[in-house]
Amino acid sequence: MIDDLVYDYENTDKSNKLQKVTDSSTTLGFNDGNKTGNDYAYDVNGNLTKDLNKGITGITYNFLNLPTEVL
Repeated sequence: MIDDLVYDYENTDKSNKLQKVTDSSTTLGFNDGNKTGNDYAYDVNGNLTKDLNKGITGITYNFLNLPTEVL
C-alpha cells in the first residue's frame, strides 16, 4: 500500500474542518510537512488560513471571502 492516510476533523460530528492528515503506511509516499499539532487553521467564516504541510503560514481574504494573499 502506498498511502494509508488518516484524516482528523475538528468536532467530527459537527464540522467538516480538516485538522490533520497522517500516513499510517510504512511505504513513503505522503510527505507530512508538519510533525506536531494541527496542519490546518480556519477563520470564523470557515476559510483556510494555514496549511503547515505546504508551509503556508497565512492566507488573507477580501470581503467576498476570496483569497487575496498567501504567505
